[in-house]
Amino acid sequence: MNYLNIQRTDSGQPWKPATPETLRRLDPGEVRLWLVESGPHEDPEDVALLDPGENRRAEAFRTRPLRAAYVTAHAALRRVLAAELGLPPADLAFSIGPWGRPGLDGGDLDFNLSHSGDLALIAISRGGPVGVDIEAMRTAPPYEIAPDVFSWGELALLAGLPEEERRHAFYRLWTRKEAVAKGIGCGLDMDFRALDVRTDPVAEPGDCSRRWHIPPLPALAGFAAALALATLPARLITLRYPRLDAGRPQRRLYLGGTP
Repeated sequence: MNYLNIQRTDSGQPWKPATPETLRRLDPGEVRLWLVESGPHEDPEDVALLDPGENRRAEAFRTRPLRAAYVTAHAALRRVLAAELGLPPADLAFSIGPWGRPGLDGGDLDFNLSHSGDLALIAISRGGPVGVDIEAMRTAPPYEIAPDVFSWGELALLAGLPEEERRHAFYRLWTRKEAVAKGIGCGLDMDFRALDVRTDPVAEPGDCSRRWHIPPLPALAGFAAALALATLPARLITLRYPRLDAGRPQRRLYLGGTP
C-alpha cells in the first residue's frame, strides 16, 4: 500500500465534453464520472423529470441557487442513467438501501451522486460499487471536527503540515472518507475514525479483505473531490455534462431523446 501523497492533487487529465461516441454503453468494469455545473435557476425541463419526492426536497431549499443545484444534479442523474439503460429519464424507479443509499432494482449498474455549491459529480459503474464526494473548500476548514472523524495517523499528518497544505489535506482526507463510506453504503453512520484513508488502496473497516481504490481526478479549482471504487476499473471516463447554456438540443442529442 502507498501512503497518500498530499502534493498529488489531480490526474492532469481534462474533463472531456460529452459526445455521442463517449456515451456508448459502458463495458463491464468501466466507470464513467460526470461533472455537472448548475446555473442560478432551475430549468423547467429538469423540474419535469423529477418525481414528487424529489420536487418536495427541491422546494425545501431556501434559496433559488441551492434549489437549482439540487434540481440540475438530480435531473442530470436521471438523464445519464436513462442514456445508459435505454429508458426515458422520467421512467427510472429508485430503491433505497438500509442506510438510505439510492440504487436501481436489478442489473449490474451502480451509481452515486454528490453535490456542493454549483458543482455535482455523478459516478456510474458496471464494475462494482462506487462512491463519490465533492466539497467546496472553505478558507478556514472546520478543524474542530477533526478529532471526531480522523484517525490518529491522519491527525498526525495534518498537524505536521503548513497551514495552506493542511487546508488542502483536510479536504482531501474528508472527501476520500465520504466517497468510501458512500461506496460501502453506510454514509455518515460509520465511525470515520476507524476508516484510515492515507493509503491507496483503503482497507474497509470490519472487512480486511476488501480494498477501495481512489484514483486521481481532473482538477476542480476551489473544490476537493474523490471517487472510491471497489475494484480497479478497466477504464475511467471523466466527462463534462452539457450545460443549459449549451442548448437543450445538445442535451437531448447526447443524453437521449430527439433534438
